[in-house]
Amino acid sequence: VTKVIELAEQEGIARNFAKKAIEHLRNEGMLFEPRPGFVKKAWFLVISLVLSIDDLPIPPKAIAILKAEDISTLYPPQEDAIKKGLFNRKNLVLSVPTASGKTLVAELAIIKNLFEARGKCLYLVPLRALASEKYNEFKKYESLGYRVGITTGDYDTTDEWLANYDIIVSTNEK
Repeated sequence: VTKVIELAEQEGIARNFAKKAIEHLRNEGMLFEPRPGFVKKAWFLVISLVLSIDDLPIPPKAIAILKAEDISTLYPPQEDAIKKGLFNRKNLVLSVPTASGKTLVAELAIIKNLFEARGKCLYLVPLRALASEKYNEFKKYESLGYRVGITTGDYDTTDEWLANYDIIVSTNEK
């Protein structure tokens, strides 16, 4: 069980989620005495359970912001991103349909990055209208003390003022 919890932490899954998952598996009679392959099987069962927003390794205030938007569980592509190392700064490419949760994956990475004071975050979009929409959407994180900026348009202008922002929304041509 300790090894499974260590694996969970290495993969960026909160310790309390791993413990709850193991307890659930134990109550369902799915865990048994350790033997060869036990850790691998237990780990597979832990990550196969649906992750709750409460179980993510992000600040409680950020969880409250997400819950205020009625986000309580994750879609499968979002879970997959976490399982593949989203919270461990792994490079990921999400190729999933519209409305499948790509923005939330980016938001989770942004929150984790800023929470660990690792620097600025850049969110790129193809259209100015979408940049404006995401800028307004990300303003919710200003309640956590982060500054959100937007820049669109000409690629040959300089935007030194963006140095004052934590989350920067930009169009690809910028």
